[in-house]
Amino acid sequence: GKGQESSSESANSYYGAYLYGLGTANPDLYRFAHLMLTMEIQSAQTYWHMPNDNIYDNLFASNRMVGNIGALDVTASTWFGSELEYVHGINMMPLSPVTAALFDSQYVQTQYPVLATRLPPPLPTNQQQCSANPVCRNLGMIGLCCPTADGNLLACCDAIGQMQDEWKSLIFIDLAVVDRESAWGKVESLNGFGTGNSKANSLFWVASRQSPVVGYNSTPKPADSGVKPACSANSGCDALGMVGDCCPSSTGIFLGCCPKI
Repeated sequence: GKGQESSSESANSYYGAYLYGLGTANPDLYRFAHLMLTMEIQSAQTYWHMPNDNIYDNLFASNRMVGNIGALDVTASTWFGSELEYVHGINMMPLSPVTAALFDSQYVQTQYPVLATRLPPPLPTNQQQCSANPVCRNLGMIGLCCPTADGNLLACCDAIGQMQDEWKSLIFIDLAVVDRESAWGKVESLNGFGTGNSKANSLFWVASRQSPVVGYNSTPKPADSGVKPACSANSGCDALGMVGDCCPSSTGIFLGCCPKI
């Protein structure tokens, strides 16, 4: 197609073909699939994962993950939303052995603190009740709605800013790459993991990660999304052959070629 949204799904398709080739003793298939898988992982780590601004402008790279790459454009969004957990999560699922090849420790050390800024504080217990949310109450619902006992936020909830367990699980799966001890309890506390994953699979992933990175700080921290002043650091200005400072210029003016939110 003309665009690709989930680099991880693409990698897993080649991984599946590789396993099928092995299982059917078809060396031509598994060698070809292995080649395509290797190329897909390298492409994802180059053009989707953004640990720095070597490929994209700093303002865009601060998202740390590309959502969709098309023939002539690149976005930090998905077809169903632009929240960070969607953009990162769609490029992490499904969780499989090949996920370890896609997400190395060095990248996750820059990715997780940015992604973790999206984790909402839990609602007070009384606000989780259906009776505390007018739409749920008017529908005659009782018990837990926001979220339910299995971690799902119902559409009737007033829980603005809350997050489904499915998306939380992907964030904690990411954390496990650099801090499996912290990730274990977080994953264990969840109930919803989406139709393509499970608690057992997620806990196995966490338990099988390497020892935590010594000295790693997982405190949520927004990435530096500032615009760099050098013309060469801003693709719109650099493409025009401009030199010196552009964003702002030496006179303090942001030129028309500077990136904007």
